[in-house]
Amino acid sequence: MNMYEEMEEKLENLENMKIENEFEASYFIGQLFYYLLSESVAENRLKLFTKYTLNVNDMETLKQRLVDVLEKYSHNEYLDNNRRFHNMMKEALAFDFKNPYKDNKIAIYTGYFDRNHLYGNNKEEENGGDEE
Repeated sequence: MNMYEEMEEKLENLENMKIENEFEASYFIGQLFYYLLSESVAENRLKLFTKYTLNVNDMETLKQRLVDVLEKYSHNEYLDNNRRFHNMMKEALAFDFKNPYKDNKIAIYTGYFDRNHLYGNNKEEENGGDEE
């Protein structure tokens, strides 16, 4: 089983999941960016995402940009009540990355483009979640 498949199994219990490696932490960052940017009225959210990740060399800078996006969209009440969001954000921001951004870029984009695990009910899905 590869790292992605192992993480998919762990995501079943997202409210209590603990990050164990850089792939998981980077994937979480991609998921968080997608979730937060789903509130944007921009026509091209991917372009907005790449704007935030452009010219990033280290993961601490990327975490700061994630916080910037959080602050921008923090007025949305559903963020307060989503325990999965809280846990994922806590785990991603607290993770101590050893490798530079370029080594984690694939996992970040994988998280961004994968089915978002932060959407849990119909109201959240109507606000931008993926329906499969």
